Amino acid sequence: MIKYLLLLAITLFATTSHAVVDENTYQKITNLIKSTISDKIDNKIELKFTTKVNELPNAFAKKNGKDVWEITVHDSLLTLNNISSSSLAMILCHEVGHFMGDKPYVQGRQLTPAVRSRAPKEMSCEGQADYYAATSCLKDLIANAPELFNDHQIFPNLFSLNDECQKNRDPKICENMLHISYETTLVYQDLMRALDVHERFQGILNNNSAERTLNYVGEYPTLDCRFETFVRGTLCNEENTKECEQSQWSRPSCWFVDSD
Repeated sequence: MIKYLLLLAITLFATTSHAVVDENTYQKITNLIKSTISDKIDNKIELKFTTKVNELPNAFAKKNGKDVWEITVHDSLLTLNNISSSSLAMILCHEVGHFMGDKPYVQGRQLTPAVRSRAPKEMSCEGQADYYAATSCLKDLIANAPELFNDHQIFPNLFSLNDECQKNRDPKICENMLHISYETTLVYQDLMRALDVHERFQGILNNNSAERTLNYVGEYPTLDCRFETFVRGTLCNEENTKECEQSQWSRPSCWFVDSD
């Protein structure tokens, strides 16, 4: 069933819409993230959001020294097709996940026998950042400010997963997050097109290839893998950002990561 939904998620481009997240809403989301995670991080750490004017949409996380976690957002991200406060929050939760998602961390790639690419210290890989966003971060945001997350699109092809949400501790949040996961996947597709990322990252449905480990510098899950990660994190009925004890909702095999 999930594989069928993945196909729909990547091919139903007719559902796209154009929206803009205004500055006021953006500030509400970033402030909400800060307040929501404040009791989960060392009080010496500053979580900082920086907005830059740039025609290429993007968001990225980096550590500035030991005590500053900075997330930079290009203003053009806020005007992408399919963007909403809900999908933006998932993307920003993903960026927070690079700091808080735990292992597996990004690794440097061996470029030559003598040279290895640099990797940020203890920054969660892309897939783990997605998993954190869905298992913990966005669920907490919706629970704390549900009024901010009613603007996402509704996708009828996801209704068949609602039965799974009824087993969740908060079925309504679960159902909302399934649609937000779908919408966020479409936003990532728009972002990759804008950045001219090769199309082989934009909808491969072969999750059995072991060629990608997804924990090296520059490696990203394919769109279907990202959507599956969001869905599994959403349906995991526990707040465990690293792994889910319910094996059917643990991190998907499309990662092929070394979790040691």
